[in-house]
Amino acid sequence: MDLVSDIKLKPKEVLDFTEQLDSFVSASMTLDQSLEKLREIYEEGSPDKPVTKMITEIQFQVVSGKKFSEALACFPRTFSRFFVSMIGAGELTGNLAEILHHLMDYLKREDELKSEVKGALTYPVVLVCLGLGVTTFLLISVVPRFEKMFQSVGQALPIYTQVLLSFSRFLTSVQGFIAACALAGAIYGCYRYLQTDAGRQLWDVWILRMPLLGDLMRKTAVARFTLTLGVLLKSQVEMISALAIGQGVVGNKVLEEALADAALRVNSGENMSPSLRGIFPLKAVQMLEVGEANAQLAEMSFSVALRYSKEVRDQLKIVTSVVEPLLLVVLGGMVCFIALAIFLPMMTQPQF
Repeated sequence: MDLVSDIKLKPKEVLDFTEQLDSFVSASMTLDQSLEKLREIYEEGSPDKPVTKMITEIQFQVVSGKKFSEALACFPRTFSRFFVSMIGAGELTGNLAEILHHLMDYLKREDELKSEVKGALTYPVVLVCLGLGVTTFLLISVVPRFEKMFQSVGQALPIYTQVLLSFSRFLTSVQGFIAACALAGAIYGCYRYLQTDAGRQLWDVWILRMPLLGDLMRKTAVARFTLTLGVLLKSQVEMISALAIGQGVVGNKVLEEALADAALRVNSGENMSPSLRGIFPLKAVQMLEVGEANAQLAEMSFSVALRYSKEVRDQLKIVTSVVEPLLLVVLGGMVCFIALAIFLPMMTQPQF
């Protein structure tokens, strides 16, 4: 059987896979039996879908003698290093059912956090795109028609009308087309640069320095890291391994490097919490220090994750409540300027 290692499932599909597998393993079914049940379920509804092919291949490898974690690792685009490491810890400790339950809870929280972030950003992005689209349409299609009318009258126009007409002429000219192509090329070039390590580093530094967005990014990273750390420690994964895996979930190169330095200090015998000072907010660090002092780091990590997930949600509401009216005012002002520049001369000059 050929290995379809490039299969990439959506996060919700991974969550569904984990939930069903958890229900079967928790019912005292063996892993082979659980995978067989899963394969039958997916084959009945969608035999040709990638998820069905993936489960069939995983089952084949497990039956052939591979560990479950090794079979999952063959699909790196679907199962993260964190997911594979968690399953490996479950196999090592013999608590696969408990690990799957932790994983299911983790994936649900991650999905909720991502959905809230995306939901908060969707409306402003749609609003900006819609406003720019309407403005561009007016400048390219509507304004030139009025320009001919104004030229036929031959009278002086207000300065703001002249500015609008000049900008419209530029957009519909060859120079405007060249400028638009150059802008599109520059945007694409920036996008490609941001895919490189140097570009990603520069972007992440800039994001963290932004007054409002930087604080939001840092709190999101804290929530994701502490949730991952809590799940790993609860599953009896060693601290060094947990820190190494946690670096990959923060979503920021600067914070990843800082956590890597913290892991090195922990490896040399220091506690984790002091190593996080200057990386995470002081409140989060102090909570983790208490957890370490009382040998309850896993439980305290969950508490930090819960607290900062709530702060991220609250801050997103504040950001959107400020940004959305501001965008409406700016875009409304642009449309009003175009309307006034077109219709005010018609109302003030009787020749029209």
